[in-house]
This record gives sequence, C-alpha cells and structure tokens, in this order.
Amino acid sequence: MAHSKGTFATPRDIARVTGLSLPTVGHILGNRGYRYRKETQAKVWRVALELGYRPNPAAASMLTRRFNAVGLLLSVEAHRSNFPVELFEGIHDELARHDFHLSVAKFTDQDLMDEAFVRKMASRWMVDGFLINYFTDFPQRMAELLGRYKIPVIWMNSRHSHDCVYPEDIQASRTATEKLIALGHRHIVFYDPTTTVHYSASDRRTGYRQAMLEAGLEPNCLTTAYRTTQGQIPDIEALFDTAPRPTAMLLNSHRSIEAVCTVARSRGLKVPEDLSLLIFHHVPGESTVGFISRMVVPYEKMGQCATRLLLQRIEGKSTTPFPPALIPFDFDPGTTFAPAPIQT
Repeated sequence: MAHSKGTFATPRDIARVTGLSLPTVGHILGNRGYRYRKETQAKVWRVALELGYRPNPAAASMLTRRFNAVGLLLSVEAHRSNFPVELFEGIHDELARHDFHLSVAKFTDQDLMDEAFVRKMASRWMVDGFLINYFTDFPQRMAELLGRYKIPVIWMNSRHSHDCVYPEDIQASRTATEKLIALGHRHIVFYDPTTTVHYSASDRRTGYRQAMLEAGLEPNCLTTAYRTTQGQIPDIEALFDTAPRPTAMLLNSHRSIEAVCTVARSRGLKVPEDLSLLIFHHVPGESTVGFISRMVVPYEKMGQCATRLLLQRIEGKSTTPFPPALIPFDFDPGTTFAPAPIQT
C-alpha cells in the first residue's frame, strides 16, 4: 500500500484508501477527531503510517492560525542577553510538555524600533509569542510596538510593571545576610566588582542593607570598577587591613572569588574558619577553596514560569496583564559558610 516513491501521501490519499470522507480524515489527522470512534481513528492513523503520510505544519497553521512555537528574543550584544543553560532547560522542558517548539532570534536595536518589522515579526518567524531575554537598555519603542500590535510576550530577568518574571534578589540578599548574622558575624561586607547596570546589583545591596540595619549593624558596601583579579586586589587589601576586618563577605560576582582568596591567603586567613564567603550564582563556584557557598540564581525555574505564562496568553486562558512573578533563590551551603571567628 506504499505511496509512490519520492512523494508524500496527502489526506486525500488516506481518505481514498480508508473510504472515509476528507473532512473526517482531516479532523483525525489534525488531532480534532475526538468525536469519532476509536476504531475509525486507529484506521486513519494506520493507513497514514503505511502510506508514509507526513503532516504539513505550514498548512495546519493556515487553518488554526497557530504555529505551536515560541520565539526567544535576544540582543545581538551578548552582555544584554545573558542566556545560561539552566534558563534554556527550563524553557525547553516546559515547551516540550505542551508540544511547542522554540525558535531563537537575535535582533539589533534598529530592527526592534522598526514598526514594519515589529508588525510582521511574529508571522515572519512563525511563532505565537515571544519570551524576551533582553534585560538591559531595551528600546522603549519596541515595548510600545509589542503592546500596540498585541503580540504575546513575557519578559525574563527584567523588571516591568506586568508580564515579567525575574529572580527575587532583594529577599535572597536579605536571607544570605540574615544567615551570616545568625552565625555570629557582625562585620559583613557586600562586595561588587561588576559595575553592572542590571537592577539585580542594586536590589542585592538593598536586601543586604535592610538585614544589617534591622540587626543594628553597620552596612559596608564596596564596589570597584575593576573586574580582573589583579585590578581588584588593592581594594580588597585595603578592606582587610582596616580594623575591624570583615569576617564574612557577600560576593555579587564569581569574578571576585580568586582576588578575595588571594588576599586572604596573603594575610594568613583561612576560609571559612576566618572568613566566610557567599556568592550569588547559578553554578557551583570552583576555586582554591573548593565549593563556594551560594544563593542559587533560579534560572531554570524562571524559564519554566515565563514559558507557562506565555502559553496561557497564547492559548487565550488569560487576556489581562500578569502581575510580576518573582522567583525565590535556593541556598546551597557549600563549604565556605561557617560561624564567625572570635576576634581579639
């Protein structure tokens, strides 16, 4: 019963072989045949398999006006669209559960501010909506155009008044600081060598300050324009040579681990006996002191949540704006987190 070599069977071919009407075959092949007997559905699919039938997604999309696809919007500038593997896994796995697939697109700011481009964007990329992973300096005109043309979008790792999902950085920093305070630490420094414009840095400083002030302690935030290890060392040396020296540090970036540990060793300090370290990161921090204690940035959960919200919007289950969804961090104690030493 095989079909002609080099060609694919059509629904009309299947209807002819089964003796069923073309609409009946079309409904069953389009997964809309629930009202037909199971024997009829099985017959259609058996013949379709024997004939080598292959569904035509483009034709199906013309009928349903749906592509069963989500676009992931990135900037052409990597530092404006950080995309860790955990975020991808969260998006991918959630889409797979709903039989959707993912298309990835990188655009320039000029593209995103072009009204004609935005108007055609969803159909040109054959997607039903966009996850926007573009978390700094996003063109405001693009946001306005997306709203005007009612393209379903959810923003990730970016703070907006609605339809966004981002990590709960203030609470994560409060939690980290409170854990250190509970272990007897009184001289805790928040250290940030990233000079990042992303809101997370200021949010983490805010959470740290809140916890310190509520405990009656003096906050000490140190920022530096240097991202390299050698560039950071003079600032850290000055910090450690000031009395009382810190017994714990919250590190906003893994880029500071090597510099801090280098200075600590030069002063004869051991981690974590003399100095506790805790970072905000999404993967284990490997360094000379082993596994760094961390507040785990919830990229995978963020991807899952953003995808679920976008699919609800695409499927018409919600037409009103979603309030911001804040995703909590997990705490991984690692090996650099310990009670405060007794200082003399």
